[in-house]
Formats: sequence, C-alpha cells, structure tokens
Amino acid sequence: MATSQQNPDGTWTPAVPLPITPTLDFEVTGHGPYRWDAWRGTRQVAAGTARTRLGLTIALLRARRKHATEGDR
Repeated sequence: MATSQQNPDGTWTPAVPLPITPTLDFEVTGHGPYRWDAWRGTRQVAAGTARTRLGLTIALLRARRKHATEGDR
C-alpha cells in the first residue's frame, strides 16, 4: 500500500511524517478509513484509525495530548 496524504486543495502527494512535537512524528496512511502511527525516533508509541479527516485530526490531537502528559513509559 502506498502512503499518501491529501492536500488542502484536494490533491494527493506522497506522505511524510507530520511533526507534532519535537520528539513525536505521525505517519498517516489510507484515504479513509485512515490508519495512523505515532513514532518517537524509531519506536512506535501509539497507533489508531479514523473514518474521516475530522476524526483523524481529533485522534492526532488526543494522541499528542496523551503523549505530552504521560511522556515515555
């Protein structure tokens, strides 16, 4: 499966990890439902799915908040 991301204008481009914090990157795959993975360096720290772009945004924000409050366990 190719990894891609949708741009604000509706076009698609190859996806790259999206920096959320200096130490946490998210990789998003699929066109809906979306699968996302959160990475700290080379270690996966969280993962999930979302059916819509809005749901994806909310899931990423929740993961960022959880990661920021819990840190590394």
